[in-house]
Amino acid sequence: MGKEFMVNGVNIVARVESLAEGGGICISGTVYDQVENKLGLEYEYLGAKEVKNIHLSRCGLYRVLTESY
Repeated sequence: MGKEFMVNGVNIVARVESLAEGGGICISGTVYDQVENKLGLEYEYLGAKEVKNIHLSRCGLYRVLTESY
């Protein structure tokens, strides 16, 4: 089961990466919850997104604002 979880995590990362603009960074809501007040960055909530085989409705998607780093 641990191996399956890791594969799913890699799939999510690849799908989220595909939603970022060139040179940009997007993160899932789960990652946002972990880093929002720790990195001194600003984020824009992009809402729920659906990508191949993954629905990000529960956690949503965030863009890291490039002006802030």
